Amino acid sequence: MRRTRQVFFSIIAVAAAIIITSKLVMTVRPALRDLPAQKSQVASTLSLERGMARLPDLHGADSETPLSAEARDVIPVYTSIGSVYFVGEVFNTGSRPIAKPEVIISLLDQDGKRLLFESGYPVHDVVPANGSVPVVVVVSNPPPGWTSFEVFIQAQEATGKEFMAYTGFVPSGVQVERDEFNNVVITGDVKNTGESKAEFVQVVASLYDEEGKIVGAANAYIEQAKLDPQGQSAFTVRLMNLSAAPAAYRLQFVGHIK
Repeated sequence: MRRTRQVFFSIIAVAAAIIITSKLVMTVRPALRDLPAQKSQVASTLSLERGMARLPDLHGADSETPLSAEARDVIPVYTSIGSVYFVGEVFNTGSRPIAKPEVIISLLDQDGKRLLFESGYPVHDVVPANGSVPVVVVVSNPPPGWTSFEVFIQAQEATGKEFMAYTGFVPSGVQVERDEFNNVVITGDVKNTGESKAEFVQVVASLYDEEGKIVGAANAYIEQAKLDPQGQSAFTVRLMNLSAAPAAYRLQFVGHIK
């Protein structure tokens, strides 16, 4: 039986990965349309405009060119235990890689008063130029009376060898199914086709609707703790608390390179 360790944010990783995007084909039981509309619990009171924020005039240490990033398609999803997952994507819209992007959610009441700040990080330590990575910000105990939210993002320039991309991870045999709790489960194998040994490799999965907007994301460690060159390992990642029915998925892999 595959063992999965779910980690949603704040993971330090120093290698980027191969990305695959595919139309979502899965065995569905029950049907997707039978899923509870989780966000409808707050739709009557919340301002659900998809959040977007830019880095304001943030410059790298050695360049006059400002860094540029956005947090797009951020939307809240209630869980069965009352917490709220804010799911979105960090887009690097500049010409240089950014490091350690932090997405900050501010909850406001109907008068615009800020009630709470919460932040989260993508699994990736770096977002390459013109790249994007999913992010989940978890608000465990949302304050009563919040009716809207704001999204902010901050990051730094990615410099040094620790932020160099490693493209040696190649997935195969990917399958997408539903489990008995109606969660989306993606399984497969990943091979290290590069020349470096990798440790603590994670698969980062994101789901998208028909319009290409993110509806869910999750990550998990692969089964093998270390992946030698040409080594292969199975992986399983389970995605819960989706904001809408998924139509496509994307996989990314990150890990420490020896």
